[in-house]
Amino acid sequence: MLLTAAFETDNGLQIIRFSLELPDAYRVIARSEQGLWADLFSSLVDGWSRSQADPDEVAQAAKAVNFRFLEETLAFIEAHRDSVNYTDLLCEFANAIV
Repeated sequence: MLLTAAFETDNGLQIIRFSLELPDAYRVIARSEQGLWADLFSSLVDGWSRSQADPDEVAQAAKAVNFRFLEETLAFIEAHRDSVNYTDLLCEFANAIV
């Protein structure tokens, strides 16, 4: 089971994902709320093809949570979804959003 947690450090907010089985093997997935939304929307949309995702519903969901980087996230997914290092690229992308 993967869990997500947020905490403040001397360097600011860190949002991590970790497994209960290996809690020390965590990954910093974002450094802001908007970065977390980028990660979550990526996980949501990546499982669909763009044709399956109703753009209006996705946009409404983004608006409901005040996610300001939906278009950038959708472009990121389109550009990188087939990359073997997608998870690493997604972390870099989401961590850059402040």
